Amino acid sequence: MDEFGLSDTQLYDQQQIKTIALEIFSQTFAVTKALNGVTLMVAVIGLFSACFMLIEARKAAIARLYALGVRSRILLGMVVMQMVVLVCFTLCLALPLGALVGYVLTDMVTLRAFGWSLQFVWSWSDIAMLSLVSIVTASAATALPLWRLVKRPAMSSLQSEVL
Repeated sequence: MDEFGLSDTQLYDQQQIKTIALEIFSQTFAVTKALNGVTLMVAVIGLFSACFMLIEARKAAIARLYALGVRSRILLGMVVMQMVVLVCFTLCLALPLGALVGYVLTDMVTLRAFGWSLQFVWSWSDIAMLSLVSIVTASAATALPLWRLVKRPAMSSLQSEVL
């Protein structure tokens, strides 16, 4: 590079710069993936708590049904299915809205804020996993307090709910 008057310290290998930039970019997405996992854990804890508290609030009515002679298996199935239907309805609302927010963030906000765009990718496996985790969490949060309720004598369940 004598013709430009540059020394070796002023020259950079473009391929090496590109490799370093791609490594940093990949690490950014690794951090994003870890944050997604933490977000999913927080959502699972929130969903479990909400379902658990909803069943706790309905314990008196459920105890009355149990005292009236509804079998524990039928009662468990009925209440768990009510919660699963509620979670499925919520998923039917949340998934399209989440996809819309993702599309707006990737195709509009990123383009305007940074001047470049990302491709929005809809992952059916992630959606299936998220739905399965939601349904299993809601079922467990519903079944646990109900199982304790129906394992006690009916009179005991009613007395504890009145107090």
